[in-house]
Amino acid sequence: APELMFLMGGQPYIKAVNVIPPIMVSIVFQFIYSMYVNIEFFYKKQVFIAIGTTIVALVNLCLNFIFIPHYGYFAAAYTTLAGYVLLFFIHYLFVRKLGKSHLYDTKFILCILGLFFGMCMGIHYIYDFVWLRIGILLMMMSWFGYRTIIKWHSIIECIRTKSIIGIISCYTKLNF
Repeated sequence: APELMFLMGGQPYIKAVNVIPPIMVSIVFQFIYSMYVNIEFFYKKQVFIAIGTTIVALVNLCLNFIFIPHYGYFAAAYTTLAGYVLLFFIHYLFVRKLGKSHLYDTKFILCILGLFFGMCMGIHYIYDFVWLRIGILLMMMSWFGYRTIIKWHSIIECIRTKSIIGIISCYTKLNF
């Protein structure tokens, strides 16, 4: 992220690199909460969406009012993250109230969210260690490439049958 920030904005924007991790995590939470919102739309419970949005808007306003004067745009990134996390949990609870939480694998979603949250926040602490970041990136790419080669036929079959779960399982089952 620091190199990309430097290339796109130059030296004046390099300090803003610290807001990238919470914004990235916010985007993932935004995507995930929208899955639950779609269930609310399907069952015509738009009032749940309005309630959740209003609650989070008020919380976000309060957090911004408290933290932005002290911490500036860094606080805005983290209050945005807090808002999307809260939106996810509110909509999950509404869908659970509808009795439809079984439509998504909540444990899997929470594991993915926790892993992504940990990775994004952890990467923040290694920004100063360029070679460590490159090494981690190369290891991840190597693992992904290795899994793709090993499971090539399974992946092709999953693409043919349009099974996204099958493709994901090719990368998550660690049976070498």
